[in-house]
Amino acid sequence: MGSGPTVACNYKDFPDHFGFFLPLAGISTVKQIAENAFDVRATSRLNRLYVALLKDNPEWDTADRRHDMNHFMARLIFCFFAEDTGIFNDGLFTSTVDQMNAKDSSNTHQVMGTLFRAMNTKVADRELANIPRWADTFPYVNGGLFSGSADVPRFNKIARSYRFSSGARFRGRTSTAKISGLASIRRRQNLVIG
Repeated sequence: MGSGPTVACNYKDFPDHFGFFLPLAGISTVKQIAENAFDVRATSRLNRLYVALLKDNPEWDTADRRHDMNHFMARLIFCFFAEDTGIFNDGLFTSTVDQMNAKDSSNTHQVMGTLFRAMNTKVADRELANIPRWADTFPYVNGGLFSGSADVPRFNKIARSYRFSSGARFRGRTSTAKISGLASIRRRQNLVIG
């Protein structure tokens, strides 16, 4: 993200431009995708997840909820990126969701919503905010990505499998470009983690 197009918008409008930030999650531009089979697989899995979630949550595909869906996807991509770059301990997001959700995926949306709430709550305020201890290991992420509604679309087993496949594919793909890209966003948007 060191060169090329730029986005100038309010932070709250980032989800409307989440495609611009896909390189932070290891998903590159079309030219770069052709050079990296990993990017093709990751992009395909994220696309299948997006389609599966909209199929089972048609209300999230309306004009009223499209912003919420894009915001959710931006949060999810950030979490995969954070696992990939060491912001989160190895696999923390993916393994926590895996451990805490029901086998039938009936509570996946609640588990993710709780994690998003935790990342929007300062560590010192979590007990008062009733953040469960299993979510307390996540850092506070300042900057607005996790502010607002913590709503998450409902997952079925198929959508959940796409999410876990995507997360597993992102891990271990750290690159200098992704780290410098996040540092650039931190500088521009005052994003503070910890």
